[in-house]
Amino acid sequence: MKPIIFLAFSQDQHNNGQGYLPNLKQERINIGAALREVEAEGLVDLVIEPDATIEDIFNIFGDDRYRNRISIFHYAGHANGKGLYTEGKDGKNRLAHASGLRQLFSLQKNLQLVFLNGCSTEAQVQGLKDAKVKNIIATNRAIRDDIALMLSARFYQSIGKKYNIKDAFQISEAFIKTQKGGDNYRDFFYEDIENEPTTFPWELHMDEDNGEWKITSVGIVYGEQPNFKVFLAYAREDEDLKDELLKFTKPLKRSKQIDAFDAGMIGTGQDMNKILDKHFQESKIILLLITPNFINSDDMYDRMTAAMQRHEDGEAIVIPIYVREALIEDEAFTKLKPLPRNEQFVSQWENQDAAYTDIAKGIRSVVEGMKAGIR
Repeated sequence: MKPIIFLAFSQDQHNNGQGYLPNLKQERINIGAALREVEAEGLVDLVIEPDATIEDIFNIFGDDRYRNRISIFHYAGHANGKGLYTEGKDGKNRLAHASGLRQLFSLQKNLQLVFLNGCSTEAQVQGLKDAKVKNIIATNRAIRDDIALMLSARFYQSIGKKYNIKDAFQISEAFIKTQKGGDNYRDFFYEDIENEPTTFPWELHMDEDNGEWKITSVGIVYGEQPNFKVFLAYAREDEDLKDELLKFTKPLKRSKQIDAFDAGMIGTGQDMNKILDKHFQESKIILLLITPNFINSDDMYDRMTAAMQRHEDGEAIVIPIYVREALIEDEAFTKLKPLPRNEQFVSQWENQDAAYTDIAKGIRSVVEGMKAGIR
């Protein structure tokens, strides 16, 4: 059973009192990059909530796919001793009370670490210990988010290199002290400190196992292949073309090499935009189904722009799929290698089955490259 690292981020989107955190997005990017190699090895799965609400957190822990597999819960955003400030439907931050969260955590059979990378979370520690959370990383003051970014990125780089929790924390602490100085912690905090702080702002609270857990502590089934999440971006008028592509990539899904998601899988009454954004952020491969409808769609232009940013940030691989001829010379995605591999649109092929087969083979090659750790 592969462990899951659940990364939850919450921003004060409209600066409604808590304050906008300019480094929060970069923290998400850096942690994802730090763990990409072990994810590709099939040693761990990542679940990322970039705009986490209370409902999102509970839904992830309650999801049948993730139940009792979450080994690390990482929160980054505003917080205090009373709880974590998650995003609310009205655009304002909403306090997720510590008492409820620790009850949720107490029900998790394989939870190894709760990392509260927000301000002044130390007051939550005793409650988490009472809830039998094995290892906790918390803060004793209102920390600067650029320092929080540095520490968390270095911590997960070490986790990704298969260090245990204790060693990963000590490495990240040493890194911060080397970068910023280990004798004066004043610059680590937002507020002015009257007395010189003498303790490092983060502290690891360990159980009797002394922080020995690491990713390789959980055995995986030998021969198991990474199941790469794939996001299909297409214009709604091209539903039939999307279905045709999925038909030819079905062997990749059946062999558990990919797990494809598209808008057609969203049920009636569900929040389409939120679900799409969640799967978009979690996917490692993004397919752009290029047609005149795609080029004409403002929604698809926005999605393509976001996809290109994730590609440039190293978070995902974007593949343009040339399906129907369109004017594309000035589009940003033309700098990327498309499929089919001869760069002809499917509509230009005499045998379109051969075109779709070529696309499926190209996607399989990308997956094999990701397994091998190459782009």
